Amino acid sequence: MFSEIRVSVGHIMRFFPIVPVILSVTALSGCAGDGTALDAISSLTTTCVKTDTSVNCGTTDTGTGSGTGSGTGTGTGTGTGTGTGTGTNTNTGNNTNLTSGDKTIVLEKSVLVSDTNNPALSKLTITNSPSKAKIQIDTKTSDQASWPATKDMAEYTAGTAAFTPQVAGETYKEYRALSASASGTAVDEELQVWTWSDGSYGTQYRDVTGGGGDAAHQAWSVGGKLATAIPTAGTANFNNGVFRGTAKTWNWAEPTNQPNRTVAVNNTWAVLGTAQVSADYGSGAITGTLTPLTWNALDKNSYHQDVDATNPADPNYVGAFMTNTIALNGTLASKGTGSGKTYDGTYNGTATFDSSTGWITSGTQNVMTGGLYGNGPITSTAGIYALLATAPDPIGGVNPINNDTRGFISESGVFHAQ
Repeated sequence: MFSEIRVSVGHIMRFFPIVPVILSVTALSGCAGDGTALDAISSLTTTCVKTDTSVNCGTTDTGTGSGTGSGTGTGTGTGTGTGTGTGTNTNTGNNTNLTSGDKTIVLEKSVLVSDTNNPALSKLTITNSPSKAKIQIDTKTSDQASWPATKDMAEYTAGTAAFTPQVAGETYKEYRALSASASGTAVDEELQVWTWSDGSYGTQYRDVTGGGGDAAHQAWSVGGKLATAIPTAGTANFNNGVFRGTAKTWNWAEPTNQPNRTVAVNNTWAVLGTAQVSADYGSGAITGTLTPLTWNALDKNSYHQDVDATNPADPNYVGAFMTNTIALNGTLASKGTGSGKTYDGTYNGTATFDSSTGWITSGTQNVMTGGLYGNGPITSTAGIYALLATAPDPIGGVNPINNDTRGFISESGVFHAQ
C-alpha cells in the first residue's frame, strides 16, 4: 500500500502521508461545460502527431496570408522540417542486436515508435562493486543508429537515497552518465531500476542530451524470473500494486476558473498511482486498472510540484485527464489446446482510456506487455504500457459536429502488482 508522497519544494524534499483511494472515472464535459474542470480545448494549430507512416502537423483551417512576386521558371515544391539550435548530436551509434531479452517499449519525444509485430528488446546489466549499470536496447526500428551507444552509468546515490517504497519489498537504484568533449560529443542519460522481492524489475531509460523534459529517446522495460507453475484453469487477483509513468499533454486550454494555478496544463508529467491486475487462466485473459493518485510537473517557478489527482480543490487539478484510469487488456501467450495447453508466463495487449467518458485512444499507438513472476508459483505480475489519446469537443448529440477541438495526451510507464 502507499505510505507517502514526495514533494520537492525548492531544494528541500518533504514527505506527506497519504491514504490510497480508488477513483471512479470522471466524465468529460461535452459542449456545455460546467466551469469546474477543464472543459474547453483550444483548436489544433501547430501540434505534430506522429502516426505509423507520417507526421501530421497542425491543421489547414486556420491562418491566412498573401504575397506577390514575379519571375521565370517552372516547377513547384513543398517541404517540411524541424530542428532548432546549433551543433551536431554525436551521442549516437547504437548497434545492439538482440534475439532475446526483456520486453521493451521505445519512444522518441513521447511518440511510441515500437513495432508490435517486431517488439523491442533490452538487456539490463548491474554491477554492485563499483555500483554501475548499463542497458542494451535493440529498438528494432530503422533509426536505431540515431540512439546513443550503450554505456556504463554510475549509480547516482542521491537519487537512490530519495526513493520511498510504495509497496512492500520494493527497492530502487538510479544511474546516470554525463560527459562532454571539445569535439562536441555530449552525453546526458539516466536509468531508473525498480526491483521487487519476487525477482521482477522494471526500468526507465532516458536520453536527455541537449535538455530535459521531453526525452529524445525513452525506453521502458520489464524482466525477471518468470513463474513456471502456471495453472490453465481458475483465476487470480493481484490487488496490491503500483504504477509509475510519464506523460505529455498538449493543445489543452488553460482553465480560467483557477486563479491560483501555478502548473501549466500543457506540460510533461510524472504520474504515480495504484495498479490492480486479474488473470483468468482458463481463457488466458489479463485485465487490469491503473488509477492515478498524483501528477508532478514543473511550476512557473521551475519547482517540481505534486498535484493531487483525488482532490478537485487542488489549485492545479485538471479533471479532464488527471482522474482517468487506464484499462489493461491482454492475453497470455500459450501453446497447445485442451489438456495440452501451457503458458510461458508472458502476455501482450493494449492500454486504453475509458471511451465512455469521451476519450479516443489510438488504435495503433496503444500497447501493453508483461509477465507473471515468481520462483516457481506465481507471486506477482509486472508490465509496461504506452498510449496516445485525445479528448474531442464537442462529442455529438442533436447537432451536427462542427468547430472541432482537441486535447492530447501521450503516456507510458511500468506497473507491478502482487
